[in-house]
Amino acid sequence: MVSVEDAREFFRHDPYVLLNLEATEAARDEVALLWYDDLSDTDQRLIDDAFADIDALFAGRVAGYRACSTPYHSVGHTMLITVAMARILDGARRSGVCDASAAVSGLLAALYHDSGYIQDADNDAEVALSDHERRSVDQLLRFCASARIDGPTATLAVSAIARRPEPRRDASDIGPSAADADATDREPTLATMLLYADLLGQMADRAYLEKLLLLYDEFRRIGVDAYRSEIELLRGTAGFYGSIAKRSKGRLDQVSGYLRAHFAERAGAARDLYSEYVGKNMDYLASLLTIYRDEYRDRLRRLPTDPNGLPLAN
Repeated sequence: MVSVEDAREFFRHDPYVLLNLEATEAARDEVALLWYDDLSDTDQRLIDDAFADIDALFAGRVAGYRACSTPYHSVGHTMLITVAMARILDGARRSGVCDASAAVSGLLAALYHDSGYIQDADNDAEVALSDHERRSVDQLLRFCASARIDGPTATLAVSAIARRPEPRRDASDIGPSAADADATDREPTLATMLLYADLLGQMADRAYLEKLLLLYDEFRRIGVDAYRSEIELLRGTAGFYGSIAKRSKGRLDQVSGYLRAHFAERAGAARDLYSEYVGKNMDYLASLLTIYRDEYRDRLRRLPTDPNGLPLAN
């Protein structure tokens, strides 16, 4: 577990350490440090059980399901997003707009938000991108039934996944709807917090650009043909975050404020590390596309590669 003292040391020397918590145990420890003092023993056990269930599900240890086959949407991806969600919720609590009961629902939603990519054991076909959200809700409901969760906790968690504005990686619709983007007079809902946890958690990853090569490979497997090549996906990503930031500036600013409130306490400086490191990744991507276009793979070396040159992600 990263203590407050260690976090402040990492903040001074290598802030990425605070962002890149991909291992299930490390992510669970961070959530425990942030939230367990405010949760009942029952809710602590519930979150622990959900972490264990997700780890088993992605590893293929849950009866009726195969191990994760999507190289980008892996258990490591889920942990990055869950930690980002825990931090947004923590900042919202410090800003007076979130309580422990809402946090439990938000954490469950983050843990299960991409669980729909897991295939049924009797189905060889890859899960369609358009169907994964419904399947994620089904996985959350499976866990809720096994854990005997009902009432507001389960309903709010399911709603956060089902109502999350889904950003699409093509020119037709990037980011939340205009109605959601303009609704700056209300506090973000759990669904909106989950959207930005998903965006910031993955795009601030130290190896995000390397993992885009995995995303392209994944898109090919599940039949998404929006991009004809890796370099085309990289080009599309260059404007992806900027488009979302422009269309939903008010909400993103609110979430950024929550993260500053979080890191002020967690690491001793009121900075939104996520947005800062998304910016660093986007700056490097711009130089990659401008200066090193024909050598882009040679410049993406933050992860080991397999014989085909694809990154080996956690």
